[in-house]
Amino acid sequence: MADTHLDNVHNAIVGSTVTTEGGDVLVNGHKVTNYFYSAQYQDLKTQADELQEHFEKTLAKIAKYPDDEDFKADLLKLSGTRNEIRKKLEELKQEVIRLAETFTKIPINSDRLKLARQHFEAGNFSAARAILDAEQMGIELDDLLQREEHLQQQQAQVQALRMDKANEFLILARLTALNFDVPDRFDKTIEYFEQSLKAAHTLENTFEYAYFLHTHNQFNAALPWYDEALHIRRRLADANPDTYLPDLAATLNNLGYLYRNRHDIAAAQAAYDEALDIRRRLAAANPETYLPDVAGTLNNLGILYRDRNDVAAAQAAYDEALGIYRRLAGTNPEAYLPNVAMTLNNLGNLYHKRNDFTAAQVAYDEALQIRRRLAAANPETYLPDVAMTLINLGNLYHNQNDVAAAQAAYDEALGICRRLADTNPDTYLPDVALTLNNLAVLYSHRNDVAAAQAAYDEALHIRRRLAAANPETYLLDVAGTLNNLGNLYHNQNDVAAAQAAYDEALQIRRRLAAANPETYLLDVAGTLNNLGILYRDRNDVAAAQAAYDEALAIYRRLAGANPDTYLPDVAMTLNNLAMLSSDRNDVAAAQAAYDEALAIYRRLAGANPDTYLPDLAMTAVNLSIFYLKSLPDQDKSLAHAGEALTAAGPFVEVLPACQEYARAALQVVEAWGIDAEAFFEETLKDY
Repeated sequence: MADTHLDNVHNAIVGSTVTTEGGDVLVNGHKVTNYFYSAQYQDLKTQADELQEHFEKTLAKIAKYPDDEDFKADLLKLSGTRNEIRKKLEELKQEVIRLAETFTKIPINSDRLKLARQHFEAGNFSAARAILDAEQMGIELDDLLQREEHLQQQQAQVQALRMDKANEFLILARLTALNFDVPDRFDKTIEYFEQSLKAAHTLENTFEYAYFLHTHNQFNAALPWYDEALHIRRRLADANPDTYLPDLAATLNNLGYLYRNRHDIAAAQAAYDEALDIRRRLAAANPETYLPDVAGTLNNLGILYRDRNDVAAAQAAYDEALGIYRRLAGTNPEAYLPNVAMTLNNLGNLYHKRNDFTAAQVAYDEALQIRRRLAAANPETYLPDVAMTLINLGNLYHNQNDVAAAQAAYDEALGICRRLADTNPDTYLPDVALTLNNLAVLYSHRNDVAAAQAAYDEALHIRRRLAAANPETYLLDVAGTLNNLGNLYHNQNDVAAAQAAYDEALQIRRRLAAANPETYLLDVAGTLNNLGILYRDRNDVAAAQAAYDEALAIYRRLAGANPDTYLPDVAMTLNNLAMLSSDRNDVAAAQAAYDEALAIYRRLAGANPDTYLPDLAMTAVNLSIFYLKSLPDQDKSLAHAGEALTAAGPFVEVLPACQEYARAALQVVEAWGIDAEAFFEETLKDY
C-alpha cells in the first residue's frame, strides 16, 4: 500500500432525484415536506446555535486568558459536540430526502401509512413513527401469516395486506434510520427492513435494503439483495423495457462495483458490459438523458481494465468517457465539469501505472485545476476531490524522487482532510489516515524515521478506532498500516518489532480471507512476501521458504483464473524465491525461478512495455549477477546485463529504480573485465 491511488467510481450507488431548497424537500418537482418543520430539526438547530454561541464565548475567554487550560479543554469539548450536532443535522436532511422519495414510490393503501405520510409531510416525524407501532404491526403480520396458511381461499386478500405491512415496515425502517434518539438505530433499521421483507419481497424494499447495506459498507450482505432486485427488474424490463431498462442498467452498474470490490473480475466485467450495452441502446434513442450514464459505466470499466492490467482497453474506455463528458460540459459545465475532472484523475492513475509520468502529470494537473475552481465556489462538495488528486500527485512525485513536491502535495491534502474531518469525522477520518500512511512511506524513503513512525502511529490509531466500530470496512486498513510499519521496522533492523507488525497484519488478513477469500487472499500473499524477505535477511531460510512458497501458491491460484491481473505477482515472488535459493547455494532452484520470472516479465512487457520493462530489467540484472557469482557463465551474464540495460533504458530519466538497474548491469560488465562504456554503446547500437 505504498502508493494508494484514488479512483472516482461514477454512480456506484444510484443517486436520488430529490433536491432541497430552504428546507423544502422536492420529489420530481413536487414539494413533499419541509424538514425545517420537524421538532428534531428545530431541537438540533437550537443545540447547534447554542453550542456555536458558547463556542464563540469560550474563544473570547481564551483570547482574554490564553493560559487558562480549563477554557481550552472546554473549547475542545464544545468543538466535538458541535461537530456531532452538525453531522446529525446533515444526516437528518439526507434521511428525510430518502424517506420523501420512498413515499412517492410505494402505494399508500393503509390508514397507518396515510397517517404516517400526513405527519411526515407536516414535519412531525416522531408522530409518524409512533403511528407505525412495531409491536402491533408485528402481531398483525404474524396473524396474517397464519391466516394465509390456514385460509387459502383468502390468499389474495392476505397477500394485499402483507404488501401493506411490507410497506409499513419499509417506512418504519427509513424513519428509524433518521431517528438519532434510538441508541441501536442501525440494528433496528436492519430489523425493520427484515420485517418488511418477511411480509413480502417487493422491488422497493429489496432494493432499498440493498442500498442501505451498500451505503453502510456492508458489501457482502448487500450482494444477495441486489441480485434479487436485479431478478425483479429483469422481469419488469422484459414486460416494459421503456420504463424499467434504465433501472436494470443502474442495478447492474452497482453490482459491477460490488463484484470489483470482491475481486470477482469476471462477474464485474459481465455486469458492467451488460449495463453499458443497455445504456448505449438507450442513449442512441435519447442521448441527452442517457449519454452521461454511458460515460459513467465506461469510467467504471476503465478502472476494472486498469486493475487487471489491460492498459489498452482501459485507455479506450477512459478516452471515450472523457470525450462524452467534455462534450456535455461544453453546453452544461456546472453539471459535467466534475465528471471531466473525475475521468482525468482516473486517466492520470492509468498513465502513472504504465510509467508515463509526463502524461500522468498533464492529466492530474488539469483535474486539479478544475477541482480547485469548483471547490472555490462549493468547498463542501469539491474539496475532497481536490485532496484526492493531490494525493495522486504526491504518489507521482514520490515515484520520481521529487521529495519536495510530494511533501507539498501530501501536506496540502492532509490539511484539507483534517479540516473536513473536524466537521464530519465518520466520512473523512479514513482520508486523514490514508494521507498519513502515504506521508509515512515518503518519510521512510528519505530515512526520516521519527516522522515516518509518528505518521504511521497516527494513521494506525485512527484506523483501529474506525475498525472497532466497523471492522468489515476498516480492518483491512489496519492490516495495511501494520504491514507498512513492519517495513519501517525492518529497514531499521528492529527485527522483533517488524515481526510483531507483520504477524498482526497477517493474522487480520488471514481472518478476513477465511470469510472472503476472493477479496482478501491477495493481501495475505503480500504480507507473506514481506515476511519472507524478513526471514531471509535474518538467515531463517526455512521460514523464508515457507512464506514465499505459500505466497507463490496463492498467486498461482489467483493467476489461474485471472492471469492478466496476477501473473506480475507470480513473477515477483519467483524473483524473491530465486534470491533465497541463491543464498543457500541451491543453484538449480534459483536458476529455474529466475528463468520463469524472466519469461513472465518478457511476455508481460511484450504486451505492455511501459508497465513491465522496469520489472524485466530488475530480473535480468539479477540473472546477470547470478551468472557472475553463483553459476559463472560469462556469455549468459553479459547477455542478461545487456537485456537489463535495454529494458531500463527508456526509463532511466524518470524512474530511479531503473537507474539502479542500469548501474548494476554495468558493474557486472566491469566485473568480467570488459570496458563498461564500450559495452553500453554497443548495446545501445544493437537496441
